[in-house]
Amino acid sequence: MGNQARQVLEAALALPKDERAELAAKLLASINAEAPVANSDMYGEYDPDPEVEKAWAAEIIRRVERIEAGQAVLIDGDEVHKRMLERFGPK
Repeated sequence: MGNQARQVLEAALALPKDERAELAAKLLASINAEAPVANSDMYGEYDPDPEVEKAWAAEIIRRVERIEAGQAVLIDGDEVHKRMLERFGPK
């Protein structure tokens, strides 16, 4: 990790938990998305609803807390993929 990334990380870690969750979600989306993550979808028509964003941030926090508390059952990604193919794959 470069110096600039470390500085960003330190600043992000100082944010409140809900803002960190929202930031993390947007960073992950920027890695996985084909369309830009800015304030538009692939049609250029996306203006995020602050209440929806807040609700998703709260849900992310809830899920992370359940994982950290050992209350969630985690499944390996390869296993999920296998199950999806078995259930929905070509027949």
